[in-house]
Amino acid sequence: MTRVQLTDEEWEFIEPYLPIDRFGPYLERLRQQFEGVIWRFRTGGQWQEMLEEFGAWPTVHNYQHIFLEVPKAAAEAVAAIMPRSTSETDQ
Repeated sequence: MTRVQLTDEEWEFIEPYLPIDRFGPYLERLRQQFEGVIWRFRTGGQWQEMLEEFGAWPTVHNYQHIFLEVPKAAAEAVAAIMPRSTSETDQ
């Protein structure tokens, strides 16, 4: 049974902000590992209790620090395209 954590639309927004390099995480498993991190924080479960569909728990655990940079990068991208308020441009 798949326990999808993100909709396809949410994934399309997030995926470009995930850092990928030659040492991983690998694209073919990227979404499942990212969703494993989400599962961990949504449920409060132990890493060792992680469902196999998210990948090996030690791997997902090791990538969590990379994945946790996504909100910051996404927020910066959204801020860059948002129009500035007049109060900010007047200063």
